[in-house]
Amino acid sequence: MKEIPLRERQLNAMGTTMGVLGGLLAAVAAGLTVVGRRGQGDLHGFILGMGTGMLGILPLFFALMTLQMYRKMDEYARQQLTQAASVAFLVTMLVSGSLIALQAALHFSTPAWVLYVVGMGAWLVATLAQTFRTRTQGARE
Repeated sequence: MKEIPLRERQLNAMGTTMGVLGGLLAAVAAGLTVVGRRGQGDLHGFILGMGTGMLGILPLFFALMTLQMYRKMDEYARQQLTQAASVAFLVTMLVSGSLIALQAALHFSTPAWVLYVVGMGAWLVATLAQTFRTRTQGARE
């Protein structure tokens, strides 16, 4: 069996850390927010503020972890990540622009998390499509 290079092992570890730690932070923040909203008083207000603050800083955590991973990538992986991010940005902007127009015309509101899910989903799909395309092209050659 072929040994996985050190750089790839480091990137895999960083990606796993980002996913697990980000998920735990999000779960703790959501729990704090729920507890804070269910009660009255200064303590519940503090808990709500702490949960809201953690949720607010979570995208910064993911951005910093992604940047750290980007710095360790080789040129090919950097190119793939950048292309996938540009496709995700385009899809997110199209969806958000469409929702803005539809909200004004049809009088409904869209929660902000919908755009986050669309953006991250588009990034995932673009990354998987690029990986599949390059692997099938490499197999043909």
